[in-house]
Amino acid sequence: MSRPKLTLLSVLLISTMKLFATTVTTGYHIMVNIHNYSDSIIYLAKYYGDKQYIQDTIKGKGNGLFIVDGKENLPGGVYIIATADKRFFELIIDKEQNFSVDVDNGDFIGTISFKGSQENDDYYDYLHFINPRGTKLDSLSKAIPFAKSPADSLKITEEMKSISKEIDDYKINYEKNHQGSLESAIFKALDEIEIPDAPKLPNGRVDSTFAYRYYKSHFWDNIDFSDDRLLRTPIYANKLQQYLDKLTVQHPDSIIKEADYLVNKTKASPELFKYTVFYLTYNYETSKIMGMDAVFVHMATTYYTHPKDIFWLDSSAIKKIVDRGFQLQPLLLGKKAPNLVFRDLNNQPVSIYSVDAPYTVLYYWSYDCSHCKVETPILIDTMKKWLPLGVKVLAVQTEYNLDTLKNTINRMG
Repeated sequence: MSRPKLTLLSVLLISTMKLFATTVTTGYHIMVNIHNYSDSIIYLAKYYGDKQYIQDTIKGKGNGLFIVDGKENLPGGVYIIATADKRFFELIIDKEQNFSVDVDNGDFIGTISFKGSQENDDYYDYLHFINPRGTKLDSLSKAIPFAKSPADSLKITEEMKSISKEIDDYKINYEKNHQGSLESAIFKALDEIEIPDAPKLPNGRVDSTFAYRYYKSHFWDNIDFSDDRLLRTPIYANKLQQYLDKLTVQHPDSIIKEADYLVNKTKASPELFKYTVFYLTYNYETSKIMGMDAVFVHMATTYYTHPKDIFWLDSSAIKKIVDRGFQLQPLLLGKKAPNLVFRDLNNQPVSIYSVDAPYTVLYYWSYDCSHCKVETPILIDTMKKWLPLGVKVLAVQTEYNLDTLKNTINRMG
């Protein structure tokens, strides 16, 4: 599903609605009335981590009227009503699950209104409040490099501070008056960590690493790890990615330490625990960075070996992950490779450890592989420079036709 420029985490507004109360008291019942909309279907979608998923396809009742309903309450979060042409607006579904939305298809922003959902009234009041101020902050930020004088630059900076304070005051006041609401949890999670001035070291110099260390150690202060509603917004997944990719040293040992820290913090919420374990497992199993499979091995052999904790998978799926982890464990970077034995062109056995060299490059290739035809000559040229340093190559052919192989080797020289 394509996403518009304005989302939950941006300062720009993306959607509009009007709500009419219903008398339903169980499950969820949302009446969506889209004026000037001729298609017969809409979609209810949800955020889950860093993805969006279709929850339901709703057929219209005619004249742009749609009933979005179900027998069980939806878990609290930010949801999406999407039209057939992939335009959409967001709505809060949490404590209030019986309400109505009224909107014009030609102008989501200008025509949104609700009835029966104070949560959405408050949510869109905030978005309408933040939209012009966010736009103004963006324009002021771009204007600073073009300031004609220090006085002009200071004037722009002061105006930006004033707008930022206005936004902060709005959020603080909202959090104070709406404790426990999803919007409050969202505002708090988006609060930036204020970093105090760095202290001086014993040598009198300012501690240049203080800001990083303080920010990282307080990064999760505003996240309630018992509140799985944040999983159904883009917030938790974005912070998880930022923490692991930007604030953690990109080395398996460092990431493994943080993985254990995060998994432990999410134990208060089964859903956050599930997502965090899954994210860490899948993300590092499929990482394109060499050596990061060590994180996958750690996850597989540490957490999936306790199947009762992995409640979302059946025993066969868990076994596959555990088996894969133990299979990869002896093959990780830094481990001693198994003594593989191959046959040379004369059908004689050659093992990895029979190669008399301080460093051995094990090169798997195929004579009919297009990539290999490009890379192999490069490796040959490189090895001419490395041979004096004691480096040797053990090239292993993955396809085997002896005549073709010999011809290929002779052609490459």
